[in-house]
Amino acid sequence: YWAIDAINLVAQHNIMTGIGDGYFAPNAIITRAQMAQIIYNAGFYKQSINNQINSFRDVDNNHWAYVAIETMKQEGILNGYADGRFGPNDSTSRAQLAAIIYRLHEKGLSK
Repeated sequence: YWAIDAINLVAQHNIMTGIGDGYFAPNAIITRAQMAQIIYNAGFYKQSINNQINSFRDVDNNHWAYVAIETMKQEGILNGYADGRFGPNDSTSRAQLAAIIYRLHEKGLSK
């Protein structure tokens, strides 16, 4: 598979996990929550946050990606929608990912 080295690397470093039973699902769509967690797992902003803060009305502090989403929101890396939602289950667009990479770059956190 053309991306096997990349898949093995992100799995080995716990940046991304599969979908269970040894499957990675390389062609699956990434949600906004998954994207936030992947970037967080890659080593950006490993810090604790105040678990009482809820920047988005659809991501409470019990959500599985809360720490990643809230940390990167507080650091200005990702944003939600104008209506106050983050849309954790929405698909991630290429433009959204590009904007996040741009913000990481502006903060000196990527090449």
